[in-house]
This record gives sequence, C-alpha cells and structure tokens, in this order.
Amino acid sequence: MKETIIRVEGMHCEGCSSTVSHFLRNLVVGLEVSVDLEGGKVRLRSSGNLPEEQRVRAAVEEAGFKYRGEAE
Repeated sequence: MKETIIRVEGMHCEGCSSTVSHFLRNLVVGLEVSVDLEGGKVRLRSSGNLPEEQRVRAAVEEAGFKYRGEAE
C-alpha cells in the first residue's frame, strides 16, 4: 500500500471530515481516506498510485479547506 499524510486547515466536525473525504475519494478509484480532525491531518492510502499533490491540493481547496502540504 502506498500512503501519504497531508495537513488540512479548517476541519472542525464530522461534516468537514465527510466533505474532505468525498472530494479526495473522487481523485482515484479505491483511494482510502482517513481524517484526524484534532490533528488536522488526512491519510491517503491506495494499492495503486496516489494522486499528484497538485490534484490533492485542488480537491481540498474545492472542498472549502486550506491545504498545508504533506505532514512530517
């Protein structure tokens, strides 16, 4: 499995989590999305290729949140 964790600003509730997840899941078939609201992080996992960073950024911003890059 390939995995990356990104930082997303502005998520406060389950509705936010659901919205971000929906937009990101549309990027790649079979993409697993897990949201950590308290930490402001989103884990993306896929058995295939992960989406390019610019596509991830665009999806997060289209969902109404701020993309803050990959988490360390």
